[in-house]
Amino acid sequence: MNDITRHEIYIAPAGFLDSFDDRALAMSGHRFPRMSMISRISLAAAVVICAITGGVSYRLSTPAMSEHNVTQAFCKLTEADRDFIVETYSEDIFLNL
Repeated sequence: MNDITRHEIYIAPAGFLDSFDDRALAMSGHRFPRMSMISRISLAAAVVICAITGGVSYRLSTPAMSEHNVTQAFCKLTEADRDFIVETYSEDIFLNL
């Protein structure tokens, strides 16, 4: 290992790729064990439970955005910031289709 130069580390050893096709074809016939029906149902149930739990916890962690909150935030802005937001909104091509 010590006699390899830093430019040779990216070179495959001689004959390595000669048997690569044979090894790949031998693996193509290999069958992996199938999951039982109970395992599939358990996995699907776990995914659904995680999705529901994640959705509920996300919904509970984010504060509800009401019109009152938006109005309060807008009123706290400076006049220049308000003008910028209104101008940006009025010129936005996606919001004004």
